[in-house]
Amino acid sequence: MLITLMISIIRGLIGTFALLIGLSIAPQLNAGAVTPASQAEVDYWRTLQGEIAALRSANSSSDAKYLFQQPLPEINATMARVEDFLDRREDDPVDDLGADLNAYREQLIAMLDSALNPIRAAAKLKEAQSTINVQVRMEQTTRYLANMRLVDEFKPELANLHESISERIVVGGGPRIFFFQNINIGDNAVIKGSKLSPLERDRLFVEESTEIDPGLGELAESKFLAWRRDGRLDQELEAKRDQILSEITTVRENAAKVPTANLQKELANLPAGDETVRSVVGAAIRLELINRERKAAYALKLLDWKSAFARWLGKATSDTSLWEACRDVAASADGTRYAYSADGKTVIVRATDQNKITAQTTFKGDVRGLAYGANDRLLVFTTLGLFEWADQNVTAPRMVNPTASPSISGRITTASERNRSFYVWANLPELAEDGKAMTFRASGSSIISSLAMDPAGKYIAMGYTGRNNLGIDDEITTGINVLTLPETMEDGSIRSKKYNPPYIETVTSSAFDATGTHLAMATTDDGRGTVAIFNREEGNGSRRIFAIDNQPYHYVTFVPGDKPRVLAAARNGIIRVWDLASGDLQLRFSVPTGPQGVAVGLVDQSLVSVALGSESIVRWDLSDPTQFTAVAGSEPKVDATAIDNALKVERSLQSTQQKLAAFAASSAEEETKLGRDLLLNHGDQLDLLDRRKTVEVVVGNNIAEEISALYKAKKYAAGAEIGRKALADGFGTRSVYYQLIYALRASSQMKEATQMTETALELFPTSRDIRYLYHVQRIDNFTASKQIDAAMKEIDEIGNIYPQDRPNHVLRKNVYLNLASKAHSAKRMGEAIQHYVKALDHCPTKEDQLALMPTIFGLAYGEKNWQLTVNIANAWMNLDPNKKNDQQFLQWARYAYSQIKK
Repeated sequence: MLITLMISIIRGLIGTFALLIGLSIAPQLNAGAVTPASQAEVDYWRTLQGEIAALRSANSSSDAKYLFQQPLPEINATMARVEDFLDRREDDPVDDLGADLNAYREQLIAMLDSALNPIRAAAKLKEAQSTINVQVRMEQTTRYLANMRLVDEFKPELANLHESISERIVVGGGPRIFFFQNINIGDNAVIKGSKLSPLERDRLFVEESTEIDPGLGELAESKFLAWRRDGRLDQELEAKRDQILSEITTVRENAAKVPTANLQKELANLPAGDETVRSVVGAAIRLELINRERKAAYALKLLDWKSAFARWLGKATSDTSLWEACRDVAASADGTRYAYSADGKTVIVRATDQNKITAQTTFKGDVRGLAYGANDRLLVFTTLGLFEWADQNVTAPRMVNPTASPSISGRITTASERNRSFYVWANLPELAEDGKAMTFRASGSSIISSLAMDPAGKYIAMGYTGRNNLGIDDEITTGINVLTLPETMEDGSIRSKKYNPPYIETVTSSAFDATGTHLAMATTDDGRGTVAIFNREEGNGSRRIFAIDNQPYHYVTFVPGDKPRVLAAARNGIIRVWDLASGDLQLRFSVPTGPQGVAVGLVDQSLVSVALGSESIVRWDLSDPTQFTAVAGSEPKVDATAIDNALKVERSLQSTQQKLAAFAASSAEEETKLGRDLLLNHGDQLDLLDRRKTVEVVVGNNIAEEISALYKAKKYAAGAEIGRKALADGFGTRSVYYQLIYALRASSQMKEATQMTETALELFPTSRDIRYLYHVQRIDNFTASKQIDAAMKEIDEIGNIYPQDRPNHVLRKNVYLNLASKAHSAKRMGEAIQHYVKALDHCPTKEDQLALMPTIFGLAYGEKNWQLTVNIANAWMNLDPNKKNDQQFLQWARYAYSQIKK
């Protein structure tokens, strides 16, 4: 009866679906047992992956940037490092390697050999920037980008080989080492990102939907893939998704009245005929059964599907290489143990005194977070749920929350003074204490990227990515929300207060000091980062910035002691320690990193670093960066002189960093003033901090807005003058050039506009906006010299930049209109008529055609071109039947017709 009721509900809501055939997913073959790697293969794998790590680290200055933006000596040095890496491959023990390792080696060599092409192209592009031949610069830019894309195409196959080899290595007693998705040679894509083909995105969508719920997987494959191939727009697909979710919710609410045993029977007897009914009803029953166990798990299932849907449509952003790693090194409250997960699967517990392994467990789900509670129980946060590991010496981990989600963000935190924990899936956080839990939804579509709880368990700091990671329409949340937690779980009241970083960046880590008085925040964005400290009670006005530089920070904490300190770690292994009171930089460490960066934590007044996805585990003396104990893996190479020199340089930059902090907190007018001072008096320091571009862009945008306002007010000459002065003062940003060129064009300063577009193209060769302006300027120049074919070729080039706008009828129409207007003014009426007629051919809308009819009709009549007059009259009446009621118009048209020789 329930099934019949549910079928009627579904059909009443959406009617009967037509059966559509979607993409067929091939079954996975059972490969059998994994063949263990030999000792020789394990040794080779370790050596090769170590050399890849060294190459990546040496090329770190190119991370998140195009190579051609680097100085020519650095480009050449990168080339030399790659060539040296390839030369060493000649000594590889290929005879001792299995077929898969040989295939991996061959693919790796081919990729790096191909990588030499964009490196060489980058060097040529750097050299070409000194030439006056704009066409040469454009060709080199196109070649560089094409070569760089080719490098990325090697990655999927390499990643697959890496994963299969890694299984054999682990079975053979070797380490699980993650795939280096980006090795800093100008490559710009990760495997689980936008480089996936449409078919791969379809396959992943079906797989992810099926993992969330089999019914959703059936709908994804049989309905949504087919609908998209039928040409349905994203908005239509999203509307269908929301409709189906509404249907599932409605059926689930009806199922809530049915006993569990009856629901399970209904689930086992779903109708075989109607695929849609089976999928929707099955999903609704399964979600209701989940809801009876964990409400958070039910809500998360729906959120997960929206997230998978957004990834399928390419609307969700994510940096999987950062968020999928476990970045926690957790120390027990009594200081006797610490735990970490270098490979994201196995949690290792070591004794603090001897660093010996006392326990380890491999989890089926990916480990995303670790935290010791006040009772010294280790909480392990995984994609399959939350585990509690009571006594790591004698017991096994016990699942205490079975909520599973691929969208888990991997953040968990605890209070050291009470049995209270806080963890989060995507943007669904949960507060737990003594077996009770309270789940609520955070605001916005950003994933929660950092969590911190003060020792007393009174406050929670939730940091956000500041990106639309979920593909939903909610407002994107940035910065940190600090929640004042209720004293008891029965009291559900929560107050919130917002704390902002100096820029709109992803908050990667946060921490409270021992008393909960101070809040620390670490951020990252586009290869740069900041470290800021707040007085919790005083809010944003108390913000002190300890670092604004070229390091993407991902960990921050307070170091207790007589003189409290702040410690922050960057993903590339650079760790800094500041005095909390004065903000003075005291220490600088450089620790080994892995493919997913490094996890760090404080353990009994020492610093532990874990190379993520690699083997290096090191304990460092917090008072001396040269003193360490290699817990696992090879000993790191430490150069005391280099450390000391680097510390001196960074201390010398602190005054400039403080000026940058003031700059970041200023109004637009004050920003421009402070920015000019920074560039004029602190340019070298800005370069060392890699923040020159930050200052130029921020101030440049302010100036560009000023030019734009003058343009709108038709004060073109004034806008052009401000733009020229901005360039002279060093604010040559893309936005300034863009607005300046428009101001010059509007004030008929075409020669200078042409020069500016060529200069802008040299500086910003990959900017589509600048390339567009460059071609538009050439269109105008060719039009002015009546080179129509050349102008049309420029429009074809614009079609290559913005293919969705082809064939650019408006641009083509404007070329002929300009020529027609000039001919008209010069009394060359026959020529003017020809150009107006050509323009009419490129009018994209009926309204555009009607706007030209009076001009062409009048000119044709005046020139006694009777045939054209009649043709235009007929076309005009077809477009606008009301013209048949215009007696004067009809009189002229009839007269023109009478003059045509019969």
